[in-house]
Amino acid sequence: MPVRKYRSVEDMEDAFWTSPGTPGHHRAVQAVLDAASFFAGERPAEPGVYKFHSMEEACAQREIWDRRAASGRDKPPSVKPSAAKA
Repeated sequence: MPVRKYRSVEDMEDAFWTSPGTPGHHRAVQAVLDAASFFAGERPAEPGVYKFHSMEEACAQREIWDRRAASGRDKPPSVKPSAAKA
């Protein structure tokens, strides 16, 4: 990626603006999405809301998710904490 120098902020205003539908816009959006997926990492748990009866139960489930994420599993199997997933 080239380094660009500007003498003032006014010089920068139009430098990175692209119109939707142009190839430059597509590349810019793709670069942002690639960076976001790189920094976001993988989710340690399936999406949803989990309800637990105690803080200990929640912490134990979090430990399981963390161990699965650290072991490199692609996707953890379904988890049914206290049969209360809303």
